Amino acid sequence: MRGFAGGTNGIDKQVDDPFYGFNDGSTHIRVGGDGKPQYYQFESPLVRLFATDGYRPLVTGDPKAYLKSCKPNSVCPQTIWIHRFYDDAADTFGEKAVDFDIEEAARDLYELVELVLEKTGAQKVNLVAHSMGGLVCRSMLQKWSYDSFGDFKPTRHGHDMVDKLVTYGTPHGGITFEVGGGVLDEFMEDLGPVGSEIFSPELMYGYLVSHATYGTKAPADWHADEIPDDKFDVDRILCIVGSDAGDYGLAQKVVGPQSDGLVAIKNAYVAGAHRAYVHRSHSGRYGLVNSEEGYQNLRRFLFGRKRVKIELAGLQAARPDPDGRPSVWQAELQLSIRGLPVVVNEQLAAHYCPIPLEPPADGGRRS
Repeated sequence: MRGFAGGTNGIDKQVDDPFYGFNDGSTHIRVGGDGKPQYYQFESPLVRLFATDGYRPLVTGDPKAYLKSCKPNSVCPQTIWIHRFYDDAADTFGEKAVDFDIEEAARDLYELVELVLEKTGAQKVNLVAHSMGGLVCRSMLQKWSYDSFGDFKPTRHGHDMVDKLVTYGTPHGGITFEVGGGVLDEFMEDLGPVGSEIFSPELMYGYLVSHATYGTKAPADWHADEIPDDKFDVDRILCIVGSDAGDYGLAQKVVGPQSDGLVAIKNAYVAGAHRAYVHRSHSGRYGLVNSEEGYQNLRRFLFGRKRVKIELAGLQAARPDPDGRPSVWQAELQLSIRGLPVVVNEQLAAHYCPIPLEPPADGGRRS
């Protein structure tokens, strides 16, 4: 699932692509202490999954219509499906476009997953999403696999249909701004004002909570980045977090440097879920999705069979300095894989995402 496309022009551009942009590769990486760009070819996450991991691309016209025409258990389960939720909002097909609705997209995702499971015989699917696409997934998992919607009645809950969820740069905690005024107005034009209010933490409650209605004011103790245990196990979620705001242009001026240029680092993950910090921007030439770093994290989370856990034990709490000011302890971490010219996880103070060695101020909610 792709992310937010903005207004009609942006939507039309994505709809014209059969893979919604997930076939976009890259030839640029930033390596070394100076961060200068160098040539490195990454063919795209889709092509890599097709070529290396044996998945099949099934481009057969309307995905739902094709699946409905198939007999149960007749479709290869090792396939990749693009949730084309923007098609109805495009005007390139000669029909009047309808306004994009994130809850409608979540309902359609449920129906697509149900069809894929029936026709492939697979027990569950994996969901991979960029940016807003992750919120569509969460709406399906947390709300629309429980709620009726017109003639839509779910037959089972999302956690019984989905094995793992991977998100790239998804604003799980919403999108917040560091500055306002004219710069913010220019930024909203860059983002695309059409439907961009869905990233407001206050409005996310309406499409993430079962039986809530859009526009309902969220309770004071509700947090957008939390998923209730009975809705989905956060141990089955990986959030790939971008930490390079500099490559995203105007947007980073209003979101601030502690971001991927669009989504603040603190808002880019589900509380308690697995996280990988990648020094990439939200999208574009140096973006998260079309990166070797992002793909390596994706592949290991989906297909890996072993987990390594490292704990720092015996560390005493930091004491105030002689003037009584509180001390802050932080650790830095870099993880690389032999043979790859990239760092697949970087938590550095310079990237605004070091590992805090003190309990977080919110009582451990973001542990």
